[in-house]
Amino acid sequence: MSIFKKKCPKCGRDQVYGSQKVFRRALKGEWECRKCATKESAKHLDKSYFSSEEYRNKMSSVLKEKRKSNSYGESFKQKCRENKLKQIKSQGVSRTYNPMACEFIDMLNDKFGLKFRHALNGGEVQICGYSLDGYDTEKNIVFEYDEPKHSVKYHKTRDKIREERLVQEIRPSAFWRYDEKRKMLYNTLNKEVICLLQ
Repeated sequence: MSIFKKKCPKCGRDQVYGSQKVFRRALKGEWECRKCATKESAKHLDKSYFSSEEYRNKMSSVLKEKRKSNSYGESFKQKCRENKLKQIKSQGVSRTYNPMACEFIDMLNDKFGLKFRHALNGGEVQICGYSLDGYDTEKNIVFEYDEPKHSVKYHKTRDKIREERLVQEIRPSAFWRYDEKRKMLYNTLNKEVICLLQ
């Protein structure tokens, strides 16, 4: 296949054409490269509608609908989470963890005779793309340590979704959460308070 080249009259960058017919038209019309042509056409665009109230309201409603529709399915999101964990592992980078949560989990292990695995005693267990703060494989109990930021509405919503997915995936006998702000340990499956800590 023949390749036809000419220089852009504006910036001097090489332009390559695969067809002789188009190449001749480009020579005759002194066509600019795509980059220069785009810059030139952008100068003549009327962008005043971007700042109009009608446009902003329309875009806002479109984005809200997009968020509500949740266009990506759960299986796609799970694959993304799992791939991110694989990437972190392959790069030899350690995931962040809360050392206070690990100490708290060790205390729970001693107090209740459990075998929660966490970041410092075997690494966090990963299920459907999530890293669990603590997980007792024998008794099938999940543990999550909620720092004060988890009381914010955004985090609460994400935690609820995550919890529902984990319950659906592994059907735990109990799902314990510790609320650091209220110093309360409870089972989310039956809404039972296990203990209050001072």
